[in-house]
Order: sequence, then structure tokens, then C-alpha cells
Amino acid sequence: MFGGQSQGATPQGYAVQPDAAEHGNVLTYRPEDGGIMDVWHDEHGGDWRFATGFEEWHSYTGTHYQPDVGSYALKAQIASLMDGLNWQARTLRAAVPHTDKDELRRLSTYVDATKRTAARVASVEGLARLRCYVSADKLDAADVLNLSNGTLDLSTLTLRPHDRGDLLTYCLPYAYDPAAVAPNWAIVLERIEEETRDFLQEYAGYALTPDTRHELAVWLYGPPGRGASTLLAGWQAMLGAKATLLGLADIERNRFALASLPGKTLAIATEQPADYMAATHILNALISGEPVTVDRKFKDAVTIT
Repeated sequence: MFGGQSQGATPQGYAVQPDAAEHGNVLTYRPEDGGIMDVWHDEHGGDWRFATGFEEWHSYTGTHYQPDVGSYALKAQIASLMDGLNWQARTLRAAVPHTDKDELRRLSTYVDATKRTAARVASVEGLARLRCYVSADKLDAADVLNLSNGTLDLSTLTLRPHDRGDLLTYCLPYAYDPAAVAPNWAIVLERIEEETRDFLQEYAGYALTPDTRHELAVWLYGPPGRGASTLLAGWQAMLGAKATLLGLADIERNRFALASLPGKTLAIATEQPADYMAATHILNALISGEPVTVDRKFKDAVTIT
């Protein structure tokens, strides 16, 4: 009944059944904020998750979840739903004979309950959090790689369709092709001695995953022109939104230095501290997969692994 656009629908797309006026029980949801939330959840709840810790809504795009900063898109959706429900209730009430006082009163409760106000939209949004919440640590925790043509299971190297249940917040902008070759990357690797080359290839695979069981960090050193910067650039291109820059000196000076870490599987530091680094416990926690507290500007801190 509350599907897409159809004949007799409101501009928002919430249709009234042709024989709605003949059925006194056509409106079956509760005429209150909780009932409106139930209607919203039936129609749209599968596309939304509220990440506790981040205290932020995420909407599903068809390939991954993306943050709804400020919850504006969600609130606009709820407001549109309320407008449609209100239009429906008023239309049904207008078709009821004036002599049917009970039905007029019943439909009037729906008209009043669906009048859109900022407070009522916020109330429905707050109730929806209780239905759609997920822990921040559940996001991007699956051992998969999300690509434009599907999701690659890294344990079996099988490609499957995108799935909301993976709770991924990224989609890399390229497709999986097991027959693909990378001649330019091969040239870079040929500059490196074989034993180190094999290790770096293995480490690149490790960086694709959220796994930290091996507790590894790689430190590249040597004279200029040996390809270290090119190697790091290749890893960043491969990982896209799953890679971030992390200044080790910033960990000492800036309480917000870790703000870009959530959802990442590789952190790259291109500059090293000139002096002894006192905050090694933070670096060790990141490498070994222990919980760390991330301070964020103008937002509550969140603890992530």
C-alpha cells in the first residue's frame, strides 16, 4: 500500500487504494509516533543502520552504507512519509458520510497523528534508532573486499553479490577480474630483491583485510629512488577508501590524529618523528588490534578496534 508511485498517489508516492473509503480498517498502523515508525521501518528500515558509538545514521546505496551526516536525508524521508500518510488520512476522512461520527473521529486521530512537525519527525527518528542500531565495531568487520561488481570473500576468493548484512561502508571503484594483469606494478616489484618482494606482496594481501592476528607493521628505509614512495602509492591506489595517512608525530601532538582510522585497514606514515616517540602504546594498540579511543572534532569519542 505504501509502495512506489501509482494511480491516485500523492506527490510523495504513498498511494491510496481505490476502494479505501469503503473499508473502515484500511489504516491499520497505530496513530502515534511509534506507528509511523513501524510504517517507515516496513518500507525503508532495511536500507538504514544507526551506528552506535559513531552516533550516526548510514544509508545503503546498493553496494555499501554511507554516512548520513546530520541525519538530514533520513529526516527528510520521514517527513515525506508523514506527509503521505496525512494526505491519505485526510482523503479517507473526506469520503466518510457526516453521519458516521465514529469513523470520522477514528480517521481524525490519524490526521492529527501524522501532522508533520520538527519534534514529531525527531521523535520517529529517535524510535527508529532502537530498531536499526548496530555497534560501530560491526561496520567493515567482515573479511571481504567490496568491489564495483560484487563482494570478494577473501578466505575463498569467490565473488558474490553485494549484501547489506556485510555492513560495509566503502566500495572500491574497480571490478574484480581474476585474469587481470598489472604490468606497471610488476616493473615496480622487479626493482626489489626477491625475498623482500614476496614479503611485500604478502603484506599487501594482509592489508586488504581487517585481520590483525600477525601484528605487523612495515618500516621502509633506504636511499631515494629505490621505489618506496611508488610502492606506498600503489597500496593506496589498491585500497582507496580503506587506506589513510597517519602522521606518527601527530599522535603525540594532536588528539584528533586518529579520527580518520575507522573503517581503514592500512595506515601509512610518510614522515617519521625526529625524536623519541612517547606514545608507542597507541601505535602498538593499532598494530596488534587492541581497542583504541578515537577523539573526533565536535563529536563524541568512539572506541574502535
